Amino acid sequence: MAFDAPDPEGLRPPFDRRVSTLSGTTGPAFTVGYQNYAEKIKPEGSLVTESQLRDCLGQNPGKSSPATTPVISSRFSLNDNGELVCTGSGGGGTQAIIDGVTDWQVRYAVQPHGTTTMQYLTNPDDITNWNSVYAVEVCLELTSKEAIGGLSGATYKNCNSEDASYDNRLKMVFRSTYQLRSQGLAG
Repeated sequence: MAFDAPDPEGLRPPFDRRVSTLSGTTGPAFTVGYQNYAEKIKPEGSLVTESQLRDCLGQNPGKSSPATTPVISSRFSLNDNGELVCTGSGGGGTQAIIDGVTDWQVRYAVQPHGTTTMQYLTNPDDITNWNSVYAVEVCLELTSKEAIGGLSGATYKNCNSEDASYDNRLKMVFRSTYQLRSQGLAG
């Protein structure tokens, strides 16, 4: 069972949830996508049909004609300057989302079809069926640019859940899990 809004007028372009929802590459980097479709809206008094969906940079090149861009995607990666960046499907290049990233890790929660076991994989090359990925866990470690005192001997838990030294810098670790699809959704 999929949770898709009805499409009574046949305005949606084809969308393959198995290959367009999530993909990953080593680095870490991953791309999330969703179906681009038009709906009837009344922005300034007149009824028009267009898509309200946007990528991570606020773009949708197919907003008036979703068939030209059937998938809205956002690719997240870490650049050499310690910035988490995003590249959208609208062709607007790459934009930094946050800087001061000293560690970024991604784990994929995979449940192979027909099993009740959840596996956590860090290497996207180990995932043979992206349709079996139900969630993505992201961990960001941010480090301040300025040195601060008073942290001598103090430790924190890093993205590997290990004790690490502050090294006279403020460090913050953020971990969140994003569910992509319901468990039990077949093929």
